[in-house]
Amino acid sequence: MATRVCGDFGHPLAEHLIAHIVDRQTVVARLRRAEARARELESVASSGASAKARFLAQINHDLRTPLNAILGFSEIIRERRFGDDFERYAQYAGNIHTSGQRLLAMIEDMIALSVGTDDSRAMRRKSVDLGEIADTAVSDFGSVAAEKRISVRVDRPAAPIRVVADADRVRQMVGNLLSNALRHTPDNGAVTVGVRAREDDVELFVSDTGAGIPKDMIDRVTEPFFRIDDPARPVPGGVGLGLAIVKSLIEAHGGSVRIRSRMGVGTTVRLLLPCNPREKAAVHS
Repeated sequence: MATRVCGDFGHPLAEHLIAHIVDRQTVVARLRRAEARARELESVASSGASAKARFLAQINHDLRTPLNAILGFSEIIRERRFGDDFERYAQYAGNIHTSGQRLLAMIEDMIALSVGTDDSRAMRRKSVDLGEIADTAVSDFGSVAAEKRISVRVDRPAAPIRVVADADRVRQMVGNLLSNALRHTPDNGAVTVGVRAREDDVELFVSDTGAGIPKDMIDRVTEPFFRIDDPARPVPGGVGLGLAIVKSLIEAHGGSVRIRSRMGVGTTVRLLLPCNPREKAAVHS
């Protein structure tokens, strides 16, 4: 609110008083702005510290769980606690192997995440047929889909749709999306892997008929180690790195990921890959 000063404004004392008040108001305004900025920075720092704490807690849990199983079962076998019960030891050896595979998968996921965020130069780019990659991914996950009686189909044109990209990374992105879709889709559901040509880019998408993602969580599901913890719909497997890896790899290609989801209806994850001038004609031919 502006300050009114009444009286003889021509008097030197009045002019000095006005100048003092105006200067004081300026200083106070600056102090208030600085205070507001300090609170904002404190909030951001607190949020960052909280996110870091959550990240460390999650990775600590996800790495320690299989590692504890490996150490525990191997100790039992080493000490022969159950005498000559080799059948039980064989079962424990199987548990050790499964836990080791899980650890290896997590390590590979974290390496893949670092490739996308820190070293995109490590990618080997060449002309890639996206429809072919979609067909191969569906074939690779055929047994998983059959086990849950999930219908999986490929939606793509007959003509090849090509783009310059790292074929292995594109396969990894599609594989991660398809694995997620199959994991979150109930028995007898449906999953579609699609490829479309657009004006300046190409689109790879995976759509499912799963439970869907809450609206307030859609922007967070691509964060490393973020998982939707819902006791009403427990989902086995996964450490919350799949979508984070997809996001980092698609961005390393100069593209983007977009997610659309409706609770009780399903989710569609779209990957948009840019075309370079030489490939654009081939994409739209």
